[in-house]
Amino acid sequence: VPMRRHFGLLMPSLLTGLLLLAGCSTGGDLAVEIVPNADFEGDVYTFAATGDAVNDGIFCDSGGWTWLGNETADGDPMPNSMIEELIAAGEDFEMVVVNQFECADGSGSIVVEELSTVKASNPAGSAEDAGTVVGTWEVRSGSVNGDQITGSGDILSQGNMQVSGSQRLLKGTLTSG
Repeated sequence: VPMRRHFGLLMPSLLTGLLLLAGCSTGGDLAVEIVPNADFEGDVYTFAATGDAVNDGIFCDSGGWTWLGNETADGDPMPNSMIEELIAAGEDFEMVVVNQFECADGSGSIVVEELSTVKASNPAGSAEDAGTVVGTWEVRSGSVNGDQITGSGDILSQGNMQVSGSQRLLKGTLTSG
C-alpha cells in the first residue's frame, strides 16, 4: 500500500511537468508569413507577420522594412545599370534582393535575402502572378529578443511590385537559438 500511495502522488506531478513542457516553445521551425507593404507616395515601408513564430515570440507581428540592395545569385553587387542591361537584352535572370525587417516593438530585426528569377518581359510582375511561387527567401542574419534567428521559405507574388501595397508574401519557417 505505501508504494501505491507514493505512485499516486508522483503521477500528478509527472503529468503537470509534461503539460508544462508541452506548452513551452522549443525554438524549432515555426511557421511564419511576412507581408511587406510599400507606400511609394508616402515613402513608408512596413510589414505584418503572422503564424506560430509570432505567436511564440520568435518574431514580432509588425514593423518597418528597408531595402539594403540587390545582388547577383553569386553575392556580387547588382547595380540598376546591370538590371537595365539584362532587361533590355530580353534575358530572364536571377537576382537577390536584400531587405531588413525591423520590429516596431524594438525587439530586434532580421536581414533576409530573397532569390527570384526576373522575367525580362515583365520584370515588375503582374496581377496574373498573384499567389504563385516566384522565388525563395532565407534569413541572412539577425536576432529578436537576444536570440539568433534562422529561417527560410518561399516567396509568393502579390502582383505588380511597382504599385503601392502588398509587395509579396514570404511564407516559411523561423527558428530561434
